[in-house]
Amino acid sequence: MGGLTNKIFLPSLTDTEKLGKAISEELKPSDIVVFYGQVGAGKTTLIKSIVSHLEYPKEQVTSPTFSYLNIYQATIPVYHFDLYRFKSETDFLQRGFDEYFDKEGICLIEWAEKIPSLIPENAKKITLEHHKEGRICLID
Repeated sequence: MGGLTNKIFLPSLTDTEKLGKAISEELKPSDIVVFYGQVGAGKTTLIKSIVSHLEYPKEQVTSPTFSYLNIYQATIPVYHFDLYRFKSETDFLQRGFDEYFDKEGICLIEWAEKIPSLIPENAKKITLEHHKEGRICLID
């Protein structure tokens, strides 16, 4: 992402909040951001921060683990996907979720490794990793 460094150490929740704000300031309609990382790496936490900085109540941002998609009517519509339970790319396509790539909102996709060939080339990639003193965020 444009003005953000490639590797960021996030020792605290405050640092994650700051990164979420910085990311939200760079996002525009039709952007797609995909998130990678193990369970508990902080994907949903970072997404909550991003969405809240787009003027949507943070406490209403939850991971759509069982519904697969939450839509937030923020300053720019946000389509928040959680693909953890998907078995294949077919699951994504059968639900018509690929149509959201062409909408005028922002797609934030957790567990994007479940749909590798469907991710557009221009998607922004964020990987979160556990670290003994917090987490590391890699931005591509």
